[in-house]
Amino acid sequence: ARLFGSISPLEDNRCEDSLLLTEPGPLDIQTLRKKLGENRAQGKSPLAFALQKAAEDLRKRNEDRVILLLADGRDNCGEDPCQTARQLYQTEKIIIHVIGFDITQEDEPHLKCIAENANGVFLLARTGEELLSGLDEALRSTIPYNLRVKTLVGGTPLPVKLTIYKAGTQQSLRVEESFGIALLRLPSGSYDILVEYADSIAADIYVTGPGRTR
Repeated sequence: ARLFGSISPLEDNRCEDSLLLTEPGPLDIQTLRKKLGENRAQGKSPLAFALQKAAEDLRKRNEDRVILLLADGRDNCGEDPCQTARQLYQTEKIIIHVIGFDITQEDEPHLKCIAENANGVFLLARTGEELLSGLDEALRSTIPYNLRVKTLVGGTPLPVKLTIYKAGTQQSLRVEESFGIALLRLPSGSYDILVEYADSIAADIYVTGPGRTR
């Protein structure tokens, strides 16, 4: 995990402002939450510089290289993060997913091109719920899947628990927690899907995939 714009205040006009919180590897939620709480957004948004530093972090590990960029606006340091993203993907096959949080229409294309140039997905979020759903979808998007389950209430993603059963039986094959969008890889066949939510509420459920579901 890496931050940008957290070291120096905006008036310092510092464009090399990026802080490594945790090394790439298995995620320790408690440690990450503690370190996030010790920092705050206060400076510039050097997106291109932060992407370059994140790429350096990933070079330390011989694994799939994926960056998830969360930003509330475009780069304001005069650099071109879209070109940076293109170079990172072309030279190192680093995939970059982008979530634009409460961004303006003017900033949207400046963030969308980052994902497009690095074979990633671009998602918009306006609320905390949409942000969780976007993070969930982005993290899952590099996983091959053949079934997509989306749960919404009035257009807002709904966190649910999904239980996949062998069709017509009570044989549970898989249980998944979803923040509104679940991408699943299942063998060819027929399945029943139980969708559970903590409160009793009417939700719109969308299931897409080549297999039969109900």
